[in-house]
Amino acid sequence: MAHWPLVQSILNMDGFELTVFVLWSIVLFLGIGFATDYVMTSRGMGAYWNAAYAMLGGYAGLCVHDWWFWSFSGSEPELTIYMVITGLATTLLSATVIATWR
Repeated sequence: MAHWPLVQSILNMDGFELTVFVLWSIVLFLGIGFATDYVMTSRGMGAYWNAAYAMLGGYAGLCVHDWWFWSFSGSEPELTIYMVITGLATTLLSATVIATWR
């Protein structure tokens, strides 16, 4: 993953920039968790579990990008965004279906 420009930018951060990035990431994923919980109402898993699954899905999307789509470096920003969103949505939807399967 060290050949990604985004990862290199994150690894080069320190001090205030790193703190802002980490806080922004936490707020973003908690916001996704609360928004998913709001949409799913009583059928959801809860905001914090949704946020945890959103982080797991985002990481899974980045791993898929690194393992299988690394050769498409010409469309790096768009592909990374698509992989993160696809992993996030897939993980949240599958976890919600499993949680509500009764």
